[in-house]
Amino acid sequence: MNSNGNSVLESERDMRQRDHGEWPVTGREMAACLGLPVSSSSSTKNCGMIKFDNPYFGALFDGLTKVSKELQEEMGTLMHAAADSSIVNQKLENLLVSYGPAIWGRDADRSGLLAPDPKTNYSRDLFYEEPEDRDT
Repeated sequence: MNSNGNSVLESERDMRQRDHGEWPVTGREMAACLGLPVSSSSSTKNCGMIKFDNPYFGALFDGLTKVSKELQEEMGTLMHAAADSSIVNQKLENLLVSYGPAIWGRDADRSGLLAPDPKTNYSRDLFYEEPEDRDT
């Protein structure tokens, strides 16, 4: 729960519902919502490449970038994906299955994740084994 009593899922929904003037969410904001700290060697600006010290975090973001680029390669693919979210959802599910247990698993080394803070969008620990958290 965050300080307003909302779940992490509700915070994520709020981010997706931002008006067009504030969209897209930056990679840094997305990483913070998932408890993933960016490397101190990463640019401090909200643009550019984000670097992670943990290789799983970097591989996950590389996969997200690849999915995004694949969808943008053809306008037809992008329009089709917008009409049928199952295309994007399947690609994201594949990334989650690949990296989720190593990042957010109960038995994973969680020392590299951010500490939950009720004043942020990462208000509680996420666990891969929890269906509600996987939906985040």
